[in-house]
Amino acid sequence: MLNLNKIDIDKIADDILYFIKGIEGLWYDYIKRIDPHEKKYIDILKKELKRHYQEVFDNIDKYPDNTDEWTFDRKYWEIHFAEIESKFITALIKQEGQRAFDYALNLARKDIEPSFDIYSPEVTNALIGQTSRFSTQLVNTSENEIRTAIAAGLEQGESYDKLALRVQKLLGADAIKGRAELIARTETVFASASGAELGYLQSGVVEGKEWMTAEDERTCEFCMEMNGRTAPLGESFDVNDINLNFDYSAGAMPHPPLHCKCRCVLLPIIKGI
Repeated sequence: MLNLNKIDIDKIADDILYFIKGIEGLWYDYIKRIDPHEKKYIDILKKELKRHYQEVFDNIDKYPDNTDEWTFDRKYWEIHFAEIESKFITALIKQEGQRAFDYALNLARKDIEPSFDIYSPEVTNALIGQTSRFSTQLVNTSENEIRTAIAAGLEQGESYDKLALRVQKLLGADAIKGRAELIARTETVFASASGAELGYLQSGVVEGKEWMTAEDERTCEFCMEMNGRTAPLGESFDVNDINLNFDYSAGAMPHPPLHCKCRCVLLPIIKGI
């Protein structure tokens, strides 16, 4: 039979209370921290998407009778969006990595001077991976949308003038606003969750991760199904039973977001607790 004295019980109760308080405030603190990043990125993306689409409009004016030219300089925009993303996520990964590092050490009651290493190989690989994925997907989406709109118009026998109006409407102010908001939320959550996992990894006191869902009126059914699932650090969550057509890493789900605009976070599973 387990023999616990009063000191043991008090310590266990104290640890449990400390952990629960951390969980209660974790998500709200997280949203407060990342909201300014998200809003700033929305403004940046609105400006850059407007420039991105303006090149398409200019090419329509320049080549009114040649829809093959109604796109953009793909190489330039891939590099440009990669530069924008790199600056944005570096700051966020550093912030959330340090935060996770501190949080894990506090839970483990480790009294050491915390220092998250932004220059570690794991962090570098995460930065390169997200930046490359982001710029390629963004440019691919733009090109596919334009080509799809042109093909639909041609199939209906539209004139070049009507085709031009179709494309211009597709890339209008509403599209810029909606796309900027979707991208900013998704990339913010991805970078912050990546930073959190890297921080947990560097702390040396975390053995796994747990998916935490907000469980409020904006939480979708898929995220509710993820709540409480666990996985080892550096590995993916099992999402085979969730039918989502959205995946950052070809069959793997290492951390939030589960889908565009997801607001889930990672909790650490502390060694020995």
